[in-house]
Amino acid sequence: MTGGTTPDRWDSHLDTLSVVHYVVAGLVGLFALLPLLHVAMGLGIVTGRFPFDHHTASKAGELPAFFGWMFVILGLTFVCIGLALATAIGFAGRFLRQRRRWLYCVIVDAIACSVFPFGTVLGVLSLVVLSQPEVRARFLQAPAQPFT
Repeated sequence: MTGGTTPDRWDSHLDTLSVVHYVVAGLVGLFALLPLLHVAMGLGIVTGRFPFDHHTASKAGELPAFFGWMFVILGLTFVCIGLALATAIGFAGRFLRQRRRWLYCVIVDAIACSVFPFGTVLGVLSLVVLSQPEVRARFLQAPAQPFT
């Protein structure tokens, strides 16, 4: 630090990455809700309100209930996974700001690389910054805090 009041470039990078983590977590959380459309469609199939062939009103034109349950289960699975990833990215942003839990941040940023395109950019840039020895030293110097 120069003059004792201006943060150096690594602190600036970590603070910026922290904010970007919150933004990407919000986007991932928003897009994680899209499979709810599949859940609604699956429930429509199960209840018989989503016929396969809308020109016929007979039972032969409806999809089997198993097909609807497949939509419901897969849709809810993807929603849960997406919201869990969004939460993990949000916590990584918080830990970056607090300069603690370095390994957690590295693991979450490596996983975030799979979320194209924003997670990939965020993950790669975060891993580049977190791999610097000066940054790792900041995380080791941070006082131990409970998980809050």
